Amino acid sequence: MGGTRTHGAAVLLVLSTSCAHGHHEEAPPAVGTTTTTGARMLMNDDAAMRLAKARCAHETACGHVGKSARFTSSGACTDATFREAWSVVRDEACPAGVDEARLTTCLAYVRNQACEARGLGEIGQCRGDMLCAAPAR
Repeated sequence: MGGTRTHGAAVLLVLSTSCAHGHHEEAPPAVGTTTTTGARMLMNDDAAMRLAKARCAHETACGHVGKSARFTSSGACTDATFREAWSVVRDEACPAGVDEARLTTCLAYVRNQACEARGLGEIGQCRGDMLCAAPAR
């Protein structure tokens, strides 16, 4: 009999936890994002860091990070690629932030870029005018 009571209490606990969890799903978007007309916007520095990380992962896979490589270390790669990415999505260039869907497309192109490519300028989908979010109306 004691096992039945324990089982019943466990079911109630699961149900009450599920209900409480469902309530949290309605929370507003995380700080640092803005939602307008269904598009998700990213802060400019967050977008630049995502671009830099993708570029460095690609550069590492291509063997361009190491003592005698294009970038002497992961830190050197991140510094250089962040500066390049920031020049594309800086606040002045994208005053409304960066459109996350467009950035996702750009990141796919970065991952699939030829190892001989030298930067974001060679990827049309990664130009600032392609990444910038439209200002809210």
